[in-house]
Amino acid sequence: AAPNIGHAVIRNRGTIGGSLSHADPAAEWPVVAVALGATLLLRSAQGERRVAAKEFFVALMTTALAPEEILVEIRFPAAPARSGSAFLEVSRRQGDFALVSVGAQLALAADGTVADLRIALGGVGAKPFDAGAEAKGLTGAKPGPRAFDDLGARIAARLEPNDDLHASAAYRKEVAAVLVRRALDAALARAQA
Repeated sequence: AAPNIGHAVIRNRGTIGGSLSHADPAAEWPVVAVALGATLLLRSAQGERRVAAKEFFVALMTTALAPEEILVEIRFPAAPARSGSAFLEVSRRQGDFALVSVGAQLALAADGTVADLRIALGGVGAKPFDAGAEAKGLTGAKPGPRAFDDLGARIAARLEPNDDLHASAAYRKEVAAVLVRRALDAALARAQA
């Protein structure tokens, strides 16, 4: 995901914690954090608490951070064995915010079926879209183009993006379905390697 983030100056000065705390729904790091199941440590004078990334993002540019808290740690779990991941996005120009982005991690069982699948999307709503409920439907199934196309269509059907001056809601849904399939194709190839 990192090469898709902004321009060189932004990549050199921005931080992962800053991006997560800013909570822009089109930014890359929030999508990655949700897709990979990150846990965030929030601290204040009263103590600390851990929050799952998918619960950290509440609404447009709004997080679970209380006014007196700061984000002090981000933990990404180790990738499971026989897994591959991918991040894809469509933007108007390199470095622009994504019109749609998809982060995915796919783990294979010994028999080649899907052991675990995580997917999150950005740019399609007020916060990263966790497609975990749809992804669970592939657990135990043989991965492949037909299953990935079907999953992309199911995810796109649940999205409720807004129209804006950059893209229509219908366009974002169509791009989301295509990017889900492409991200899963790439993640599968990496898992099989």
